[in-house]
Amino acid sequence: MFERDGVASIHLLPASVPRHFKKMTMINELKYFFEAIAFAANTTTLFVNFKSLKIRFPIYSVKAALNDTTDIERIIDTLFYRKQVMWEHSKYENTEWCMNSLKDLRDKCDNESQTFLSGSTTNDKRHFFATLLRTWGNYADEAYKDIVKSDMTSHSLDVILKKFRKSSYPIIATFLFSLPDGNLTKDNAFKKLEQGSKNSKLTIKQILPTWTIEP
Repeated sequence: MFERDGVASIHLLPASVPRHFKKMTMINELKYFFEAIAFAANTTTLFVNFKSLKIRFPIYSVKAALNDTTDIERIIDTLFYRKQVMWEHSKYENTEWCMNSLKDLRDKCDNESQTFLSGSTTNDKRHFFATLLRTWGNYADEAYKDIVKSDMTSHSLDVILKKFRKSSYPIIATFLFSLPDGNLTKDNAFKKLEQGSKNSKLTIKQILPTWTIEP
């Protein structure tokens, strides 16, 4: 991690490093992220800017949200681990089933988002969850529409799913690595994240969230 002009950010290694080293790099980069969040959380005037997701929130709200293990476990298990469209190889996907799965994922993301916004104690922490889920749901909706407009071939499905996962995985990584080491949900989902990255030929640089801590 480095700082330039008062803005802290992550420096990612090239995508050409060996696979086993990529896994350690992913873990280390996300570790730096959460350490930076924890360190800066007492400074309430700072914000975390997730550039690729176009999301900017107060740092103390991000820390509070990412410490909420129960909600994150439910989100990861329901919307990622149990959704094969998030990680399965396109050659095993049926186009119609894939479209239905994306619609279901979109609806579940929207419902989860509304649940966080309609709670009796709506705050920045709940807004952060709701915004991530709404963004994820929008990506699912875009992928669904892209399939409808495509020629329905296996090649076009592969391209669409790669684009969808490339957009969605930074959200998954943000949720996933906030869970404590040894957490079963984290371990199981991490394997699916690796599988999905391999199946869609995504590099570590493409699936890590890009972010800065800003005044």
